[in-house]
Amino acid sequence: MTLLLLLACAPKDADTASDTAAEETTDTTDDATTDGSRVSTTWFIGTGERSFADASPDVTYELLYQRRLEPGSGQIIEDTYEVIDGALTHQQVTAGVDGDTFTGAYTDEYGDLTVTGTLVGDPWTWFLWDAEATYTSGEREGATLTANVELHSRGLAAEETLTLSDGAEVHVDLAIADPVDEATFSARLEKLGG
Repeated sequence: MTLLLLLACAPKDADTASDTAAEETTDTTDDATTDGSRVSTTWFIGTGERSFADASPDVTYELLYQRRLEPGSGQIIEDTYEVIDGALTHQQVTAGVDGDTFTGAYTDEYGDLTVTGTLVGDPWTWFLWDAEATYTSGEREGATLTANVELHSRGLAAEETLTLSDGAEVHVDLAIADPVDEATFSARLEKLGG
């Protein structure tokens, strides 16, 4: 699965300068919380292409991505959905934010991962983030996922690489997604059975 905060599951087998801030590029809802902070949620729908390390194609998939920013609790919550060969997968991850860095941990079907990353842009309106997740246990122990994600005027662009513990690069994912409103996102997810 494509890592957007670098917080999603990776495949089993082993872009550009920002021209506007994130809040200008996406359909976002803002909700006040009890502590007065603003919670914002953005939604994206697009496609991804996974290639083997030699650049030969592996699979093309549909991508749905929801990102919720919670400044009051210092968290980013992501829901990433992929549809490959008609099968829908989902990964939800929560990352803690401290200044311009984030950390988290999660488990996918290949093992447990720890995540670290850097955020670029004004706090809570970041337009770029880099991340690295390392498998700390399981079938892929020692493997890493690295990602670069950017929000820009046309939506979201992400690049992710899976590298095994022996240094062998296995897959590269490139994903492009357009901003959508909550109703469009929810309708598509429901149609896919999510």
